[in-house]
Amino acid sequence: MKQKQKILILGIIMLIACARMPHQQVNAPETLSELPRDSFIFLLVKETTGSCFLNVCIEKPQTSIYSGSGFVVSNTPTGSIIATAAHVCLPEKENSTIDYGISDIDGKTYEGRFLTALVKHDLCLLHVEGLYKPPIKIATSPPKPGQRIYNIAAPAGIFNAGMAPILEGRFNGTDKKGRSIYSLPAAGGSSGSMVLNHKYELVGMIQALHIRFPTITIGPNFSILKSFIAKGIKNFSSL
Repeated sequence: MKQKQKILILGIIMLIACARMPHQQVNAPETLSELPRDSFIFLLVKETTGSCFLNVCIEKPQTSIYSGSGFVVSNTPTGSIIATAAHVCLPEKENSTIDYGISDIDGKTYEGRFLTALVKHDLCLLHVEGLYKPPIKIATSPPKPGQRIYNIAAPAGIFNAGMAPILEGRFNGTDKKGRSIYSLPAAGGSSGSMVLNHKYELVGMIQALHIRFPTITIGPNFSILKSFIAKGIKNFSSL
């Protein structure tokens, strides 16, 4: 008798699970193959620093190389405008020069040119001549706390032609400074990378991680990011 009861209970559990499956499938996100990987940009930045005055250098110039991420936000007649973090595109010292090495998802390389930056919010736009990749679609509204988000980046410089890490997390809300907070793993090289909603629209950017808890990452307020990109594109088109 007890064996029959166990079988009956197991059957009921299976029926409940099957009844829930269609609901889960309807709400499932689109396949990750539809992520806008073509909009991803890998940056290899070379910063050269020298102690010079009136073109006379006292010390031998020093060069540092670091990586970052970015994404295409607009196409122009001569190339594309990409967004990244200001700390990626701006030199650390006044007597430094920057060379931007740009790679698209296919591994093709270009040279970037600085356009504008909003240092207060760690935002930057570059123009890349000869680059023609589809611009990312920007969402009309920010994500809500708890919603799933996606990130295409090159943490720790991990990138190769045809391959860029795809990460998932959650939007947690904003902090006291209005910055966006995500539950999302990141590392050096993730800075400037796109944050996407379930429709694969741009809702944010990764700029920093919590030093004591590196799966908590920080980015600009959605409205500030959206406004900065729109203003930068408008200013470029008016040149």
